[in-house]
Amino acid sequence: MFYNSRDMKKRYFLLALLASLSLSGCDFFSNLFPGKENQEQQKQKEEDEKKEEKVNVESIVIENKEIELKVGDYYKIEYTILPEKANQSVEYESSDEDCAIVYQDGKIYGVGVGDLKVRLTSSENHEVYDEVDVSVIDDQDPPPTPPTPDPSENEEVKEYYKNISTTATGNTLKTQLYNLIKNHTQCTYGSLEVQMKVTDRDYDLDPVTENEPENYDPYMKLLYADYNGSKSTAKKWSTSQGSYGAQSGYVWNKEHIWAKSNGFGKSSGCKAYSDLHHLRASDWKCNNTRGNNPFSNVTNHTTSNASFDYTQNRRTDNYLENGVFEPRDSDKGDVARALFYMATRYMISSADSGNVALALTNGTDKSGGKWGYLSTLLAWNTQDPPDKFEINRNGLVQSFQHNRNPYIDHPEWAQKVFG
Repeated sequence: MFYNSRDMKKRYFLLALLASLSLSGCDFFSNLFPGKENQEQQKQKEEDEKKEEKVNVESIVIENKEIELKVGDYYKIEYTILPEKANQSVEYESSDEDCAIVYQDGKIYGVGVGDLKVRLTSSENHEVYDEVDVSVIDDQDPPPTPPTPDPSENEEVKEYYKNISTTATGNTLKTQLYNLIKNHTQCTYGSLEVQMKVTDRDYDLDPVTENEPENYDPYMKLLYADYNGSKSTAKKWSTSQGSYGAQSGYVWNKEHIWAKSNGFGKSSGCKAYSDLHHLRASDWKCNNTRGNNPFSNVTNHTTSNASFDYTQNRRTDNYLENGVFEPRDSDKGDVARALFYMATRYMISSADSGNVALALTNGTDKSGGKWGYLSTLLAWNTQDPPDKFEINRNGLVQSFQHNRNPYIDHPEWAQKVFG
């Protein structure tokens, strides 16, 4: 076969091209026509490159760590995630959604008055977070606190005391009050816990509601207790000693403010023993510390003299020193007026009083129905006047016993009788 020079040049060029392709060859054709194996290699290469680019979250920094927010308003949380190349997404959480709701776009909405925390947590690493303190306030002026009702202005109370002389003093007034309150209906001692479910219920914290079940377990207002008034700490009726029986763990029991060992003793036929006007639901540990000691002010308000509450490891503001017991300031007037009642209702020795006449004195002598300290009790009566709870309780006790404590309705009579 004959080839001219032009054909020969073309032939040499094609042979040279094929030779060069065969040297680099595989990559060239595989790139033109990639197989499954090459596709997986490419994907792995891309993932490795992404890993090299990933930056871990180190910290979240909230710009404003303390926020005051009005009810009904919004606030947008501003923050920075470091380093800047890290994943910037976060999750939000409110510690109290009754106060504020936090949305996942960082907005906080004020719902109700209170304090809470909002936490921002890295979506990538939940160990990285920051918190902001939020106070939700109400910019409206709070309603004025209603004045404590004056029972002496109540028409039914006026009617109750209609035969008491407004000018009488001393033993004359005391005898008139005795004759008014002496013929009360006796409650059995065993029924008192059930009656205290009514008389010692904290109606401010736990008001009666419509269609309340008969076996409802209300919050109580306990004597000597500093944990009343808040549902997070207050105790319910079912925490009584009677509910627990011989088991430990109960919170309250019945306190004889006029100690039963000093006068009337423990007798089912003695009205003084189960008289609700001086029996109160009380913290059992403080009751136990008080024992049968008379009431007065202590000299040193130290931990060594302090009474501890039902937990047996939490100090209260009740103190025992040198044989006298000083209750919390908010209980002092209640104690004084209960004792004034007892020294009036049982001023004459009879079966009702355990055949001993009860009397208030300024000494430490507890024999023969004597009790002290009168001068301190008169001061406490002035320092801690009757509050809404005590006034309301007086009427509730009347619904069971059909008599009232005159010194709650007319605290000024204490000075007239005992001063």
